[in-house]
Amino acid sequence: VPISRVRRGLEHFEDGSPRKTFAQWRYAKGVPDPSPLPTGYRRDVDWVTGQGVLNGMRRVLFNLPEIVANPSGTVFIVEGEKDVQTLARLGLLATTKAEGVIKSVAGKDAERWLPVFADTLRGRQVVILPDNDEPGHRHAGIVASWLHGVCPKLRIVTLPGLLPGGDVTDWVMAGGTLGELERIVKETP
Repeated sequence: VPISRVRRGLEHFEDGSPRKTFAQWRYAKGVPDPSPLPTGYRRDVDWVTGQGVLNGMRRVLFNLPEIVANPSGTVFIVEGEKDVQTLARLGLLATTKAEGVIKSVAGKDAERWLPVFADTLRGRQVVILPDNDEPGHRHAGIVASWLHGVCPKLRIVTLPGLLPGGDVTDWVMAGGTLGELERIVKETP
C-alpha cells in the first residue's frame, strides 16, 4: 500500500524559518510500518526516509515557531504531536521531540532528548505531562534532569484517572478541561 494512502497525517517540525527541516508521519492502525523509525526529510522534491536518515541533521522541537513567538508562555512537554495539538486546542503552548519516546532499540532503552532542546526552553516555565506508563515516567525524569537548573519552574504532572498507557489526549477526551488542568498544575509542587 503506498505511503500516501496509509499515513494519518504529516507533522512538520520547523526550525523557526519558513523552511521545513524534516517531517514525521504515522501509519494508519493495522497497516504495517515499512521502517522502524518512519521519519524523513525533504531533499529537493523527494522525501528521503529510513533508519538513520536524520543523522547529522539539526533537530528541533515540534511547534518551535509558536514557542519562539511566545517567550514568556509556560511550555507543556508531552510525548507526541497528537498531544501537542490537543493542548493547542485548549489554548496552551506545547511541544514534543521527534520520534516520541522510543520504547526499545536493540533491547536497550533509548532516549533522544538533545542539549539543544534544553537551550530552546532556557528560562521558561515548563510542565511535563508523561504518558501513564513506565516509558512515559522514565522519559519525564530524563527530560526533567536536562531542564533542571535551566528552567526556573519545572513540574512533572501526573494526570488523575488515566488508564495504563493513557495520555493527555485521552484525559481530555474523557472530560478533562482546561480549568481542571490549570488547577492540577498549580497544585503540583
